[in-house]
Amino acid sequence: MSMKNEIEKFEYYLKEAEAHTKVKLNFYPDKNFYELWENVQKPRAFTIPDAYIKIRDIEFDLVTSESQRVACFVWDNSEECAALIIETENWRDKILFMTQNGETDIIRKDPDYIDDMGITYGEKLEIIFDIIYYLRANKKEIDIFSIKKAEYIDALDGISQNYPKRTINVMKKHSLASVKRMIKKASEDIPHDELSNQMHLPLDGVYITPETSEKKKSKPNSKKIFKRTHTIKRFSNWTVNKNFELMKVVLNEVAKLEQNLIIPLRDAEIIDTFYDNAVFKIQVKPKHNLTERSFLNVHTRDKRKKIGTVIIDIIENTHIYGRIRFFEPAEQALVNLKDMYARLQNSPTQFLAEGMEEIFKKLQNNEIPEMLKILSGLSETSFSEAPSEDIYNTNLEEYQIQALNSVLDDNIPVVLVQGPPGT
Repeated sequence: MSMKNEIEKFEYYLKEAEAHTKVKLNFYPDKNFYELWENVQKPRAFTIPDAYIKIRDIEFDLVTSESQRVACFVWDNSEECAALIIETENWRDKILFMTQNGETDIIRKDPDYIDDMGITYGEKLEIIFDIIYYLRANKKEIDIFSIKKAEYIDALDGISQNYPKRTINVMKKHSLASVKRMIKKASEDIPHDELSNQMHLPLDGVYITPETSEKKKSKPNSKKIFKRTHTIKRFSNWTVNKNFELMKVVLNEVAKLEQNLIIPLRDAEIIDTFYDNAVFKIQVKPKHNLTERSFLNVHTRDKRKKIGTVIIDIIENTHIYGRIRFFEPAEQALVNLKDMYARLQNSPTQFLAEGMEEIFKKLQNNEIPEMLKILSGLSETSFSEAPSEDIYNTNLEEYQIQALNSVLDDNIPVVLVQGPPGT
């Protein structure tokens, strides 16, 4: 999309927002106001060809990058204002637009670096969450908000078994000031008294707690369960529509690729054979849809019958190494190698593409069920983590207990149990 056209669309939003806040007392453009504009103007992502962008005669220099700059206007739930997000392969820029009393303050946030590991800021916050709960469970004497670098490193080592080694190394490189900023952000929804050794009196709070009956009093040695509550903000109708449209297009294109992907085996180099198997190497076109562990059927051109299967073991650029398993001895089958070809087995992609088409139609007609609204982001939802206690005396492992408790917890609307076959 044209950068100029998209900026003009957004400047129309700013003009309308300023007009409304000028004539309406205590009016601030909220998410609903933004969505009205969004549904009319239908903003799209656009590329920025230069190392700067100009909005309302203000020129913003962008981070130098060899990769393409892609930008889009969005509603920022955390700041509760419109924002421009600019991304490259390694950087994410954000510009906020806060309108009140007929004027708009334009605030440039510090660019976020996305390291080579591809760890986003949100993923780093998840690691910080785990550090907070690790310290609460094992180092209660530490004041989270006054944490020292050595204590932070020690906590990282304590949760290191949950993350790849390189991810932990990336987190260790953060400065203490950066760590404290992330802790502050991650702990916004957690009561201060839970995290700090300092007395904290909320000035607008109530200091007298109701008396509890003898039955409700906790046992002296009972363990306090420290649970996180997650709130998932809803997306706008336009954003959800574009997401589903993108998935629909991608699935259809992948289905076409799968149907059209044919590998002639006449140029395959046979490296080794043993009974009904043959190890081979072959060069294919640069843009193929194969991955390691891809499974293909082998046919002959004359009879077009299936005579074996192929599994891809290694992909090195355009060279593929794999194994053919024939339905007869390999030496006998390879006599007709020049007439053989391989094609992908029927996958669920076409089925998924057709299903996504149906969902997209229902979405446009506002006919999707409530559960799909939650999954797609059309409805805001929140949930607390299920307890990790074995309250059913199942003698399961810790993660199995958590999964079971999550499934049986009515306060958790959706549960995805992921694991190896047999889970």
